[in-house]
Parts: sequence; C-alpha cells; structure tokens
Amino acid sequence: MTRLTSGRFLIWMLLLLVAAPLLGWYQSASAADPKFVGVLALAVEEEGAKRLNLSEETLQKLLAFIDEREEKAVNLVQQIRTLPAAEQEAKLRPFREESENLAVQLLTVPQREIFNQMRLASRGFDALTDPQVTAVLTLTKEQQESLKTMLAQRSEALSQGDKDQQAAIKTQFQQRILAVLTAEQRTRWEKLAGVKLADQVAQNEPKDEPKDEPADDPRAEPTYTAKAEPTATRRVGPDGKIQVRFNFRYAPWKEVLDWFAEQAELSLQMDYPLQGTFNYIDKNYYNPDQAIDVMNGVLLTKGFTLIRRQQQLLMVNLEDEVPDVWVEFVTLENLTTRGHYELVKCLFQLDKMTAEEASADLQQLIGPHGKILVFPAAKQIMVQETGGQLRRIQAMIESVEKPRQTVAEPVTEYTLQFVTAESILPVARVLMGLNEEENRGEDISMAV
Repeated sequence: MTRLTSGRFLIWMLLLLVAAPLLGWYQSASAADPKFVGVLALAVEEEGAKRLNLSEETLQKLLAFIDEREEKAVNLVQQIRTLPAAEQEAKLRPFREESENLAVQLLTVPQREIFNQMRLASRGFDALTDPQVTAVLTLTKEQQESLKTMLAQRSEALSQGDKDQQAAIKTQFQQRILAVLTAEQRTRWEKLAGVKLADQVAQNEPKDEPKDEPADDPRAEPTYTAKAEPTATRRVGPDGKIQVRFNFRYAPWKEVLDWFAEQAELSLQMDYPLQGTFNYIDKNYYNPDQAIDVMNGVLLTKGFTLIRRQQQLLMVNLEDEVPDVWVEFVTLENLTTRGHYELVKCLFQLDKMTAEEASADLQQLIGPHGKILVFPAAKQIMVQETGGQLRRIQAMIESVEKPRQTVAEPVTEYTLQFVTAESILPVARVLMGLNEEENRGEDISMAV
C-alpha cells in the first residue's frame, strides 16, 4: 500500500491542475523536489549523504525539514499556477534559496562547505554570473559581459531545441564558455564547486531513458516496513536492557509508536492525532531512551514530544502546558547523559550574574516548549529545555561565571549580513592560497 504525506499529496493534486511546465517540476511525489528545496534534494540521496558524511540523526532532521518546506510550498504553488513559466521560476527561486540557507544550519562546518560546493556544482556554468564567484575568479568586466551573453544564448537555445539537439547545444556552449576563462580561473572554479570541469559537463548532459522497461508511477511513495526482519528489530543488550532497531520509511506515526511501545514493553498514552510519517532506517540498536530521542528529533518540529515516566510513554502536545511533574529534574553532572531532544529541567547556581540578568540573556535560547523560573534571593534559575539546548545554556552561563583567559593573539572579527560564514571559507582559502579544508597558514588562522 502506498502512502503520501499530507503536504506532498496536496502539492501533487495542485500540480495536476496547472500548466504542463509546472507539472514537469514535481517529477516524483516520493522524492524531494529541487524546485522547492534546491540542492538539498541531492544531499539526502544516497550519494549526497555519503559525500556529506551525514549521520542518521542529521539525515532524519533534513528529511523532516524537507517535508516541512514542501508542505509550506502548497500555498505558493497555488498562487503561481496561472503565471508563465519564467514568472513561476522567479517566484520559486527565493523560496528555494531560503530552503537551502535554512538547511545549512543543520550541518557541521565541514558539511556546510561541501554543501556549498554542491550548490555551485548543481547550478553548473550558470553560477559563473554570481557576484561571489565572479570576485573569486577575478573575472574582468569583458569576461563577465561575454559570459552573461553566452549563458543567455545557451538558455534560449536549450528551450527551443529537442532532447537530441540539447546535447549538441551544451557541448557547443561549453567550449565557448571555457575559452573565456583562463587556466587559473578554471582551477579556482574547480576548487569552489568541488568538481572537475569535465565531470561537470558530463553531469549536465541528458541521460538516455530506458525504452523497454515501463517507468514506475512517479506519484507513488515507497511503502514502509516496520518489521522487515522481526527477529532482528529487538534484542537484549549486554547490560540486560532491551534494544531496538529502526526500519521505517514513510510509516504513519501511530503505527511507529505502537510498534515501539510494544518492543520496549511500555504503555503508550497518545491523546492527540499526529499527522505525517516517520522515515528512519538504521542497522544500529538503541536502548529505549536513545530510541525516544531519535523520534523526538522529528516530533519536536511538529510540536510534539515523547516523555517516558517509568513504564509509561506519553505523547505531549507542546502547545499545551506540560505538567511540571512530567518533566524530570536532572543535576548538571548528569546532564551529559540525557538525550539531545529529551525535555528535562536543571538548576543553575549563579555568582557573577543576577538571576534576572541570566533570565534575560537566556530568553533567546528558550524554545516554545521551554521556560525559566527565577529565584532572585538564592541567585538561582531553573530552566526547562531539551538536553541539547540545556548543555548550550550551561556553556553560556559558565562562560560568564568561569571565563577563560583572553587569547593574546590579535583577532579581527567580521560580521556577515548576506552570506553564511561557512560559504565564505572556500572563497577565503582560494584567495589566501590555502588548500581545501585548511584553515591555518604561516601567518593567518581562520575560524567560524
């Protein structure tokens, strides 16, 4: 039985009503569409995830983020469906770029650099007109005008040619574009995009479609398996505790939670209907607390969280007031043992800051499900948040209460407004003569 997430189903239904050019955008309801999430669609595919070295946790965050963005795209698609193709693309471009910029925040610094390389490589030669790329390649005004003219001619020629003609058009313009660049500029472009120019040209060539085998239904999402290997999804670990393994793809949340509660021998209390699906396949085994944290990483984006109380597993709607007795208190010494997405509370003792000052500073780190209780006389604050966020709060408080010694070396700080710091690093390395992934030279050291 095939299943569609509510957002993707609505998008698919809307696209059935619009003009043919827009139908071509949403090629598959089971895959992320680059028109809405850009190169992020490639990042979550097997090859892209391997190149980025994504952990299962990060991959699931990205998949959940894609679902969220595609659901938001429903209204946009409805608004632009009557516009000409060029205007549709102009309306979609800011949404797509926003998707990519937001997704970057879920990645580590090395992953962000590779992601930005993938963004440039996915655009191909069209990226040569970007101001940032133009500056790094040190293109002259004559080169810029020449490239702009050729890329416009290339776009027009491709729009008018059939599939057989497009291959010849791409080859022709590839030779003309490369002739504009110097050898040094070609080398710099390869470093920025992370690909060889020959490889990039090959990626832009149209692929032959199979003629004998019938194509799969592009509207169908993959079916899921919750117990593909019944004897392998649950075991007793070395410590005598139950361990489970995930094998879900597009599984309804109710079925996921029922399965988990059964495997972990917990009693599920779920008073709220939860829409959407859960996607997670992992060969590793997790104890119940770790498994709950994996699921909470996705549930928090939907406004829900799971709380375990002894043998009960409670589904909590974060829009409601979470009963104080449900949220466990943990000491700062034990905070490192709690899940990244587990909702807990900690007590912080202050010395240099007042409780009111700490509360005011920490408000920026408190999410919709967190809260702060202030005890002025005792110079203490009680903070309720996820384990991961509480560790950040702990580090922030300690930076004031126990400041490190000031570094003696001169440091110049640059605040960026229109680009991320990670996207600047590859550019800076090229200009400073540093190798890929190298942040330190003879007389310079860079850090984000």
